[in-house]
Amino acid sequence: MIDCVASLHTNIWTCGVARFNDRLAKELGVPLIGWPLKFPANVRHPLLSVKLSEIPMTLVEGLCMWAAKHTKQFYLLLHDEEPAEYGRGRLSAYASRIFGANQAVPSGMALWCPSSIPIADLSPTTRIITFGMGHKLARQSYEKLASLLADRSYALGVSMAMHDGQAWDENMAALEANLRPIFGDKLHMFGYLADAALSATLQSATACAMFFNGGVRANNTTLWAALE
Repeated sequence: MIDCVASLHTNIWTCGVARFNDRLAKELGVPLIGWPLKFPANVRHPLLSVKLSEIPMTLVEGLCMWAAKHTKQFYLLLHDEEPAEYGRGRLSAYASRIFGANQAVPSGMALWCPSSIPIADLSPTTRIITFGMGHKLARQSYEKLASLLADRSYALGVSMAMHDGQAWDENMAALEANLRPIFGDKLHMFGYLADAALSATLQSATACAMFFNGGVRANNTTLWAALE
């Protein structure tokens, strides 16, 4: 019985394998643990899910050392074939059971991967879009928005932009962490919508929520995009 999903791939904003791991853990109702692998005391059968071609050799060596120390104490899900140069130190040599994420992976039972894109319920008649610089979060204003919409069935879509040089994935994760407690499953992270996609989304929305503390001015192009 798998009671934990473990991987070096945990950043869902930049990695498809991480998205798969995140969904797999949620479907199984178990925690997702990243590197370094430190499991809760009640974990007995972790599933190690990795795509080795996307992992630096130094980390692969660390994984092999961990696997040798925990021989036959974990399951292994490979998203690609293990390179031959791993030799006797291959991860699969230590796993109690091996799965392959597709038929091209020769070892283990061949599985398949479901879509990593969750089904977004955008059916509510009230559809709100908010967009702008992700680091300029007016939390109190969003809390007030949630209270105003409390008696409605609604969906809030968030598109985030950022200044050049900032870490996109870190900002996206921080933005979701701030807004998810306020809106729950009514929040839908749209990522970084390009202009055409943002324009189409605006035209199909009920309203656009934007909060500029002292920023409604002649050269605020974000504001004028919504008004237009």
